[in-house]
Amino acid sequence: MIKKFYLFLFFIILALPLANLPPWFSPPAWGKTIVFRSVLALILVLFLIKSKVNFREIKKSKAFLPLAFFSIFILFTFLSLLASPNVSYSLWGDPLRAGGYVNYLSYLLLALISFLILKEKDFKLLLNFSLFVGFLMGLIAICQKFEFFGQILVFGRRTSATTGNPILLSLFLLPLLFLAFTFFIKEKRKIRYLYLFLSLYFFYIIVFITETRAAFLGILVGFLFFLLFFPKKTKKLKIGLIIILLLIISSFLYLNQTRIYEGWSPSIRGPIERMMTLTEGSQAEQSRLSTWRISFRAFQDKPFLGYGPENFGDAFNKHYDPTLPRMQRSPWFDRAHNSLINILIQFGIFSLIFYLLFFFSLLYYLRKKKDILSHGLMATFLAFFTASLFSIESFSTYLIFFFLVGYSFCLIFDEKDYLIKRENPLLTYLLFLPFLFFLFGYNISPFQQNTNINIAKQ
Repeated sequence: MIKKFYLFLFFIILALPLANLPPWFSPPAWGKTIVFRSVLALILVLFLIKSKVNFREIKKSKAFLPLAFFSIFILFTFLSLLASPNVSYSLWGDPLRAGGYVNYLSYLLLALISFLILKEKDFKLLLNFSLFVGFLMGLIAICQKFEFFGQILVFGRRTSATTGNPILLSLFLLPLLFLAFTFFIKEKRKIRYLYLFLSLYFFYIIVFITETRAAFLGILVGFLFFLLFFPKKTKKLKIGLIIILLLIISSFLYLNQTRIYEGWSPSIRGPIERMMTLTEGSQAEQSRLSTWRISFRAFQDKPFLGYGPENFGDAFNKHYDPTLPRMQRSPWFDRAHNSLINILIQFGIFSLIFYLLFFFSLLYYLRKKKDILSHGLMATFLAFFTASLFSIESFSTYLIFFFLVGYSFCLIFDEKDYLIKRENPLLTYLLFLPFLFFLFGYNISPFQQNTNINIAKQ
């Protein structure tokens, strides 16, 4: 019975990217994080009451290393929080960004708790549900793009569905694209063609609806890896790989040289024009490159524990240089548009080192399994990693990424049961007291106050 309840709670969490209903979910990501951390806190309390972790079995596992690196990364992020000059702001962040260490820690714990509670078949069920959620979000984005239901939906050239930003929508759909394609390759039944349709559908949304160049780069890197290092190499696959690569490269070069797309319809010309700016190299986004230069100057001030969660803006303001390219037009950044630089500035060099150790050790152990599913997850992570080097992240992107991390832990650590089921002493039920305090004081109350503020504004 408890397992079914856990699954129900995970379904709620994975449905949250769809939530965007004023006045409750406004700002959208902030309302989602309120519900997310409330539900996750309930899962954690039930978990601590009903189970304990069999650390002895986990330590014996051959893939203990990525989990150890991940845990050390969490430790250093916490130390960075304690060293923050503004602990309160670091804890809760800005509602418009839905940041703060409480939310970030919740994403990290999602990876761990999903690994411990869920089995591979549970993950497959939940990930299929995520594909359905992604399909609905894509449908909303299409309606916004072509101005269907204009009285209800906000629309524009680059639409964002329920995420509030086209970059965030593309980074949420990017892992789902590779997940659907992996299921298509692995599946033998007719349902595999549904996964193929979803792959093409997500590709269309990312490239032609969100027009996100970082996600497009992620697609190229991910599929290049998927095809080059596919575990079952056949002649047909090699020939197909060569043809696909030649078609992509030649099409890109041809369009860039001839620019024949300038006479096409706006819905096709706009996305292609945006993708063609990738040929400009570093000239395409000079403001971000200048921000990265400012970040490295700021890093030298606080290299070990960083400026603290959510304090990237402080580091940027302190070392702001208006003489750098495009900085006079972009005098304010509270994100680096680069996931690694964000970690470096907010949490310090040790956090970045252990994050990279965790990430590449995870890829290493997935590679050792030498099966299609693990290979597909590697391509997924590399695609997301590439895109995140030029993007911002928020609730929906963190959610799907760390849930897939939990899935990867599950695949690597095999199907052993790392939990000892038990009815804990009555004392452990006292955990409900801090949970209720957290739920009502830091979630339900601010959620209701924000709702009242939104109603008053309207």
